[in-house]
Amino acid sequence: MKKILLPNTIGPESLTPLLFAACVVGHELISKTEIPWHIQAFLSLGLVALILRFNNHHRSFLVLLPIVAFHTLLGMGTREINSPTSCKEGLVYQILEIKASRSTFVQAVGQIHELKRGSLHPTREKTLCLIDPKKPLQRGDFIYTLAPASAIKNSGNPGSFDMKNYYMTKGIHQQSFINQNYIKIGHAERWDSWIHALRTWFNQSFERHLSGSELGLAKALLLGNTAEVSQKNKESFAATGAIHVLAVSGMHVALFAELLLFSIGLFPRFISRNWAILFILIILWCYAWLTGFSASVLRSVTMFSLIHIGLLLQRSAHPNYLLFWCAYFMYLFDPSCIYDIGFQLSFCAVFGIQNYKKRIYSLWSPPHKILKGIWEHTTVAIAAQLFTVPLILYYFHTFPNYFLIANLGIVVLSGVSMYLGFGFLLLGWIPILGSLIGKIFSISLTIMNQFIGIIAQIPGAVEGGFSLSTGQLVMVILGLFWILHSYAPLWTKYALGLGLIVGLSGIRHNNQMETHLMILNSNSPVLIYKEKTHVMMFSGPKNSRKMLDRLFEDYQKIYPCSTSHIHNVAEQAKVRIKGVSITFRHKAIAIRGRKIYSLVRKPTQEWVLLTLDQKTKPIRAAIKLSI
Repeated sequence: MKKILLPNTIGPESLTPLLFAACVVGHELISKTEIPWHIQAFLSLGLVALILRFNNHHRSFLVLLPIVAFHTLLGMGTREINSPTSCKEGLVYQILEIKASRSTFVQAVGQIHELKRGSLHPTREKTLCLIDPKKPLQRGDFIYTLAPASAIKNSGNPGSFDMKNYYMTKGIHQQSFINQNYIKIGHAERWDSWIHALRTWFNQSFERHLSGSELGLAKALLLGNTAEVSQKNKESFAATGAIHVLAVSGMHVALFAELLLFSIGLFPRFISRNWAILFILIILWCYAWLTGFSASVLRSVTMFSLIHIGLLLQRSAHPNYLLFWCAYFMYLFDPSCIYDIGFQLSFCAVFGIQNYKKRIYSLWSPPHKILKGIWEHTTVAIAAQLFTVPLILYYFHTFPNYFLIANLGIVVLSGVSMYLGFGFLLLGWIPILGSLIGKIFSISLTIMNQFIGIIAQIPGAVEGGFSLSTGQLVMVILGLFWILHSYAPLWTKYALGLGLIVGLSGIRHNNQMETHLMILNSNSPVLIYKEKTHVMMFSGPKNSRKMLDRLFEDYQKIYPCSTSHIHNVAEQAKVRIKGVSITFRHKAIAIRGRKIYSLVRKPTQEWVLLTLDQKTKPIRAAIKLSI
């Protein structure tokens, strides 16, 4: 039977998917193309009009068309929070946030202030400031610096972190290497300093009772602070598909809400149902604020709020409408959130669970209660992965093979750890009781960490090599929808599903067996020669081993290999590979094969690629050479 995603009714809640789509069209398409906006608006509204005309009564059409038109115009007029302005010299920043960092510089988020009529006024623009830790700053400090700000750019290397998109979703579009080149000119407490003080108090409470890897896991699990989680732990959680546990997500909010509902339910005589719901909503929104308002947390708290406000008003709506309401509200407040990977993964996971968990569960009826519990958790994991897997392959290029095993264990272990953690947050200030809960909490984190470590060490835990284009991602998602909702014969659905798997496997096989010579973008260019599954990396002496390891780890996400060698080559050294000669000099690298190339460093410290016909190309991203 065909699955109905949205009921065939027209009401206030039914409009949300249409209004959300209208806003996205207005903001993402009409306002960002060269075609005149009125022509695009006419075409978009004409298409919507046709859809409405053939699916609804004439009266509904007349009512809905102006509403959709208004929301399309609303989307056109909405601007992203903290959209970038021109870069300037001589800037005043107020430090909004200081992030713990393992690198040489401390990362601080500064809000630009402008001098108007003798006083400083805040702008909507934020900058990532890199500051020397030997000259510390505090939240709320005002600093003046002549250090210029430049746009945040990606390295363009295979598998590298999309830093530009990440900071764009945080409202940050530029960075400034300030180091110690600033003057502190004042300090002012911000209006939200109380939430920062509360976060600091919780951090200090954890530090009094926990240590080592358990301390980092506790801060990540309950406060969303992953700065102190070791790289080894991050890799283990990522390899098992449980990385979402290290970021406060909808699961955390759901468990916290259940704990609050249970706790308040013990005192029905002292607090009415309506006041209890209002009280819980206030606590949940404060917790979302405390953890940094991540997209998944906002989605979870907003859905919980809509559901329980509906209960107060004695109204209910289809779960998919609530999901679209959340997306609609979040997009109206900050259109850039739609590019947040957490936003996309969270909504796709919940969409899968709401619509396909019961269908998957109905495929088998376990005879025993224990098997039923295991099967139920398995169906939740599979339903959540249905539409998140394409996004994971698109953004991270890897797939965790043992995600089902890991998720079965992590649901129980993380649940226990989070209940103990929330109890510790609420009762940790009590001397004896706080120490007791802290000890048990630490043991639960140790068990969870060891479980994930064991799963991650199983051979074949992660498969890399998936590099999907945007078009291929859309095709995979549309193919999944067709398989799940079409009336086509069953054999055609199996054939399409097999075709998708074979296509994805083919992409991975091609990447794995490819032969190429590639230049990676770095402080000093790095050369990689790949012959099928064997890889050799060559670098001059100026790149550190740590940087080379990071570059190679990212490279392997798209081009997996079985054997590898990393070489630091001295200046004036020559390397020969399969008929290609590479000579490293002080400010140049010569490559001679069937074609001749030169890498030259200009006086501006920028490296450029020169070909035999003297064409130049700046190295701002990875470049494959024809050899």
